[in-house]
Amino acid sequence: RRVPAGESFPITVYWQKLSDTWENYFQSNQLLDAQLRRMGGQDRRPLGSHTACWYEGEILADHYRVPVYAEAPDGVYRLLIGLYQGLSEQASYLRLVHEGHTVETADVSIGPIKVGGPPSGSVIPACSPEHKLDASFGGIIRLLGYDLTPTRTSVHLRLYWQSVARTDVNYTVFVHLLSQDGEIAVQVDRPPQQGAYPTAVWDPDEIVPDDVLLPLPADLPTGEYT
Repeated sequence: RRVPAGESFPITVYWQKLSDTWENYFQSNQLLDAQLRRMGGQDRRPLGSHTACWYEGEILADHYRVPVYAEAPDGVYRLLIGLYQGLSEQASYLRLVHEGHTVETADVSIGPIKVGGPPSGSVIPACSPEHKLDASFGGIIRLLGYDLTPTRTSVHLRLYWQSVARTDVNYTVFVHLLSQDGEIAVQVDRPPQQGAYPTAVWDPDEIVPDDVLLPLPADLPTGEYT
């Protein structure tokens, strides 16, 4: 999931031919950044062979490396893989089939992949939270503390996460505002930083600030909440 700019990363793609077709397809590999700019990848023949020669039903493992442009900026990327016929503007892509229906999507998205370092502004060197904590979640992520700013219409939280160990899981943060009887009055569930920096590409010791806004309903009863 991690690669420096200007280098390449390995991947294994498993293909299975589903019908006895004699068509030949090329494979596209497009490495896109958060702004959907292409910053790597290359077009190739799957397994360097002609797909028309594959046997129906057989599963083939394709091992290759995906190059990353030297000018690729630090950040989180995704690799789009698709199959097509033809060249340049005349290329015709195979669309995906979901539950028996052809959809508009013509590629599979793989990621996140971290190129270089974290996205700009997503990590800070140190923190001094207003409310300090030392809460360890599974020995993987630690909550160092938080800042809390309540208003009449919302509650703004800034959470300070620290990566302890690498994980392959993209975790979701949930924040629940509970009444005194334990009922959920308001909740927000989403990845840290709205998904801009997924936990699967955090590196140990990185401190990740995460702003959470809890909108308060106009009819929320007055009282003490947790």
